[in-house]
Amino acid sequence: MRLLYVTNGFPPTALGGVEVYTWEIARAMARRGHTVWVFCRESDFQRPDYELIRDEVDGLSILRVVNDFKKAHRFSHTYVDDRIEEIFLGVLREIQPDLVHFQHLIGLSARLPRQARSLGIPVLMSLHDFWPLCHRVHLLNRWEQPCPGPFQGGDCVICVRGPRSTSRLHSLLRAIKPWLPTPIFSWIMRRIGGATLASWDEVNQKDFQERYEIFREALMSCALLVVPSAFVREMFRQNGITQPEIRVLPLGISLPDSKTVPDPRDPGERKELRIGYIGWFGSPKGVHLLIEAFRRIPDEGLSLHLFGPIYESHPYYRWLRELGGIDHRIVFRGPFAPENRSWIYRSIDLLVIPSIGPETFSRVAREALVHRVPVVASRTGALPEVIRDGVNGFLFEPGNVESLFQVLQRVVRRPSILRELDVPGPAQILSIEDHVQALERVYREVLSTGGRTCQR
Repeated sequence: MRLLYVTNGFPPTALGGVEVYTWEIARAMARRGHTVWVFCRESDFQRPDYELIRDEVDGLSILRVVNDFKKAHRFSHTYVDDRIEEIFLGVLREIQPDLVHFQHLIGLSARLPRQARSLGIPVLMSLHDFWPLCHRVHLLNRWEQPCPGPFQGGDCVICVRGPRSTSRLHSLLRAIKPWLPTPIFSWIMRRIGGATLASWDEVNQKDFQERYEIFREALMSCALLVVPSAFVREMFRQNGITQPEIRVLPLGISLPDSKTVPDPRDPGERKELRIGYIGWFGSPKGVHLLIEAFRRIPDEGLSLHLFGPIYESHPYYRWLRELGGIDHRIVFRGPFAPENRSWIYRSIDLLVIPSIGPETFSRVAREALVHRVPVVASRTGALPEVIRDGVNGFLFEPGNVESLFQVLQRVVRRPSILRELDVPGPAQILSIEDHVQALERVYREVLSTGGRTCQR
């Protein structure tokens, strides 16, 4: 098959979850004998927008189109772009793929799937997050509270623009920002809700209705939509996306060698119970809740190890350091190389995922489980699909420090409870190879229909 992947970025210049996933499956498909191209958005402020860069990564042909919204002056320019569509059309005619698999459209244009389908090319799309429904991507509003989506009561205008009084304040802040000390500016933004100064003061409900319709047309152009969890499928269904079929296909992860996974441990035999967090330090991840709950437990035989990229200048990270105070039991360990993953999981007894925002999959939960590390997770998004309360871990109410504290205290009082859990448990955990094989079967199914909507 001649396969074209379309995504919002690609290694080595972009290393987010979707970008790395696209890199993994593109390489795997090439190893399986398919001819693979990648078309992606590239961020490069040293180059003009719309420059097309031809690149090669791991033997894959990469076409990177620069887009940093340097000349965007309308709200619609954040999700549709005539110039990118023109470039993409040229790419389609040049390489003539058998199938186009869209991974993400952010930084590109929502009309690209319709373009490919108009040329008779079969199209499918993976929905890794909620960009087609939510301008803020993750269905978290400007106050970082979960949003049910535009069809279920979410107010996109208020979320992006803020109340009219707040919007006027944003305009004033944009004018005086250069003269405001950074700590004062950051404090004001936390108080009014929103980390950035949105420039779309005049955006209204009609604008968001137009945005929704354009994305709905894009999804309707696909033969099939692929999602990593039942939660994501349900959120799209509840928000009006009922066609085409939305099929759940869990992502694959790198499974450890059985020799590197220790036998179940009894933390009660150890002098110290080691709790871990693995991820990025952003407020939707709820790391502050974990630190607050942890500090309420005075036990000296307890330690908290926080792994993730460290940005000293980021206000949230600095706040976490302040929350941790001088508690010597809390250690910020920084990031770790992928090859050290098994060693990291062997170094902790319990992983905590304190997310406030709805997780669409959670790779880290599965990694912990296959390394036989129980998980405590917030009861949000797709997390309950992999963590069963009292089976392979414990769940607590999202955003609730007291609920998390009660779970941690229960474990601290009787650490042997961790050994009584069934880890990894009943959740379906696929290897990357299993996932790619399933995806290849999906491709053949789509091609067999000529790109028409798949039916089950």
